[in-house]
Amino acid sequence: MIHFNYDANGVGEGKFTSTFFRDDRGNDEFLVYIFNNAYEDYAETCVKHFNALSPELINVICYHIIKSARENNRKRDFVLPMLEKNTDILDYCWFKAMIVSIPGDKSKASYIIEGEGDWGELIGFVVIEDVLTYIGKDYLPNL
Repeated sequence: MIHFNYDANGVGEGKFTSTFFRDDRGNDEFLVYIFNNAYEDYAETCVKHFNALSPELINVICYHIIKSARENNRKRDFVLPMLEKNTDILDYCWFKAMIVSIPGDKSKASYIIEGEGDWGELIGFVVIEDVLTYIGKDYLPNL
């Protein structure tokens, strides 16, 4: 169970362990944010879903991270090398937090994972149930 600490604006921050993705130090501890304490149980659902992503969906996520890295390279000295497999991109980027906003349908896990790449740009992806709906630098909705 995730324990959330709330700030004065009611934003809750908790921690969970990621089974696959890592942060910039190679650690598996991630932050999870919710905007209303009524969504604590839903956040648990999202974390369980995230930790059970299929290898196929992870491969699709990594494919699109590669595409985004090539399109949004802000560092002139960074050259993305040839990668043997799509998941090798994870050697050049990291993720640190999940954002769970008010769901449209509580029966479907819906969340944002945010991180950064060695190419000098933020990277995030949005998952709704088993569909990757967005990946790139403009992943935050207008909250």
